[in-house]
Amino acid sequence: MASISIVIPVYQVENFLKRCVDSVLNQTFEDFDVILVDDGSKDRSGIICNKYAEEDSRISVIHQENKGLSGARNAGIEWSLSNSNSSWITFIDSDDWVHPRYLESLYNGVVNDQTEVSAGIAFWTKGKDFEAASDFGSKKWTVKDYFLNPSVNAIVAWAKLFKKDVFKTIRYPEGKIHEDEFTVYKILFLYQSISVINSPIYAYYQNENGIMQKKWTPARLNALEAQEEQFHFFLNMHDNELARNVYIIYLYNNSKHQKNIRECMVLTDSEKKKMLHELRKKQRELLFQYHKYHWVPYRSCEENKQVYTDAFSSIRVGRSAWHSVKHVLEKSKNIKLLTESVKRSRNKYKLVARYKEAIADCSVILLQTPLHGNIGDHAIAKAEADMLQKLKLPCVDFPWTEGIEKQCARATSKKTLVLQHGGGNLGQLWPYEEKRFRNTLLSYKNNRIIVFPQTVYFDLNTEEGMRCFKESKAIYESHPDLTIFLRENYSFQFMRKHMPAVHVQLVPDMVMLLNFQEKSLKRNGALICLRSDKEQIISEEERSDVVQIVRQVFGQVKITDMIIDGMIFPGDRSKTVEDKLIEFASSEIVITDRLHGMIFAAITETPCIVLNSLSHKVRGCYEWLQDLNYILLCSTISELSLLIEKLKMVTPKYNYEKIEAAMKPLFIALQNGVDG
Repeated sequence: MASISIVIPVYQVENFLKRCVDSVLNQTFEDFDVILVDDGSKDRSGIICNKYAEEDSRISVIHQENKGLSGARNAGIEWSLSNSNSSWITFIDSDDWVHPRYLESLYNGVVNDQTEVSAGIAFWTKGKDFEAASDFGSKKWTVKDYFLNPSVNAIVAWAKLFKKDVFKTIRYPEGKIHEDEFTVYKILFLYQSISVINSPIYAYYQNENGIMQKKWTPARLNALEAQEEQFHFFLNMHDNELARNVYIIYLYNNSKHQKNIRECMVLTDSEKKKMLHELRKKQRELLFQYHKYHWVPYRSCEENKQVYTDAFSSIRVGRSAWHSVKHVLEKSKNIKLLTESVKRSRNKYKLVARYKEAIADCSVILLQTPLHGNIGDHAIAKAEADMLQKLKLPCVDFPWTEGIEKQCARATSKKTLVLQHGGGNLGQLWPYEEKRFRNTLLSYKNNRIIVFPQTVYFDLNTEEGMRCFKESKAIYESHPDLTIFLRENYSFQFMRKHMPAVHVQLVPDMVMLLNFQEKSLKRNGALICLRSDKEQIISEEERSDVVQIVRQVFGQVKITDMIIDGMIFPGDRSKTVEDKLIEFASSEIVITDRLHGMIFAAITETPCIVLNSLSHKVRGCYEWLQDLNYILLCSTISELSLLIEKLKMVTPKYNYEKIEAAMKPLFIALQNGVDG
């Protein structure tokens, strides 16, 4: 049984392949298997691969038509998942080579630092070998610090050791170059930490015939596409520092690519004009989203006035990119962002003044509502606004106070009730959200704070989980007037046991209060709504089985998600949520592993099967809906067909009155919070 699978894509490298494979066979760590993927080589590379496989039983060879680097890596991944018992996987390019302690260092890193991924330092070379080194130990970094460090190769696949199970649902994009930039960041940010080796262990050969050494071609624009995806990914994470970092890189690279297009000799003038137009258009679109993200309108529940404030601490771009950025800003009539704000840090005093203006006539302020693309979170925000309107409590909705919390708190009357947006982001699973909540508690110490229904998660069995818990506990319990409403019993009991000084109450998820009226829509086919983030449980193989089973019964199957690319702004929130509810209400059945997929099915009276309900968040919230005969839990895929047949016999009816009654403690707390 091999511990590590090594995937080596091979294409036209007969002069370098022996050096690469020999460096692997010379490893001090010998518990591995090697998959050589001959990607349609026309030289002797395939023959060399076969010879190595004949001489060493740990080596397997795949010969395939040329599919590019992504296709070759994916073939190696598939082979390893199907044929190897390894727990870990690493990628080495066939014109590179590795230090004899490459595998040993990476493996010891994940073991000693208790991480799910490790990374080595690479050095660029035209043939020079490794220099003598003595320190092959490792240091534990946060993934964020690693990604932001310009001296490391965060986005590349090579020189890293990954937990192999992550590739059950992730593949490299075929037909694109810069494939690593589409993929690696998604894997890294599944985790909190990464182990980084102290000495160089990977030799990156500067091959004159390599893809990155060739002249510029339009295919290089794939890099911009990847950076756009990264930008939206980090916006959805609510991490403005990471989003800003990618944004700046994108602007710089966009400017460089425009220059390359103008200088390209193989493009006609009309082709250049068209491509430049598309690049500028994409740049305007991204800038517009960036603009709307950090100059956010906040709406009072009582009035339609708008106040704008800057969510990012600063924006800086290199001189070489500034002309292009300025040109785009000047051409964009619907962008009111001042060009000087791109050059300089924001004026915090002006932002606080805007904050004061927004809260002048309101006794309630709601903080940290979403701007990202998670529709479930926006449904929560909509339900919160509906409740406040029902109680006739004028409220200002403020998605961002980051960087100015203390100034805002000082400008806030002690009588103002501070509300925190609900959801499932308290604890260690979403550290950025937890940090924002802690800052709110530390800043608004003189105000009563009520947290809308939340889920709390700390893993006390890990060092990182215990550290995060102790830090949060000290801050939570230090606030003199904090009430946290929890939406499921697991979180409720956890808080009562481990943070007894915090006042907690148990109520349903806010979305269960949404009163959906259009329940008589024509229903057609099945809707499948499954997760693809760090909380994902279902494997890719199980997903395929689900689709096949459901299609056999219902014929028409639609795949959907509760996440959309890009952002959802307050003015678009109600329509976005309503459209998704209509999508659920137009289906005969819903198959989901998402909490709000289950709740959307419940309130639209759509029969629903909830898969892999081991999550305490899903199972706990299901307890509020367990009397509904059309919402069923499914522990294994083998039960799916039987449960589908069972649901054909039910007549759905949502019990809104029960949920409203269960919410009574929250209604009372909000009313008393203002009256008191």
